[in-house]
Amino acid sequence: MRAPKKQRKVRNVETSKKKETAAKISWVITDDPPADLHEIAAGVKEIRKTLNSATIKPRLSLIPPDAIEMIGLVLGWGEQQYGNTWEEGVLYRDRLDKALRHLTEFNKGKSLDTESNLPVLAHAAAQILFLLAYELRGMTQFDDRSILVP
Repeated sequence: MRAPKKQRKVRNVETSKKKETAAKISWVITDDPPADLHEIAAGVKEIRKTLNSATIKPRLSLIPPDAIEMIGLVLGWGEQQYGNTWEEGVLYRDRLDKALRHLTEFNKGKSLDTESNLPVLAHAAAQILFLLAYELRGMTQFDDRSILVP
């Protein structure tokens, strides 16, 4: 009977670590709005540090493979058209505008992009992934968003 009790304790420890990590991440995200870009970069770095030390592991198998494939096709098409320059950085608003244009097209009932004949949602997702990569890499020199503080 003692062995099952130890197993329960291990589960409780794991659960409490996950809750503690989630609380740390939540604190960083929901703290007062940052005053400048340096504070934003510091917040992103704190989230990454917390996630790296967490017992929570990425569940990449939960990402739909067909969606990844479509985004990969969009990126391949974009590389043929424009080259592979996204990692050099582009202003956030340019990426955001492109994503919102594709989302607006989807909202108006359009599923495929007229130029590439690929899903407009995959185009939007690619732009959002670029923005996420910029944030995670601390590329704040491209952040030209207007941050509204109440």
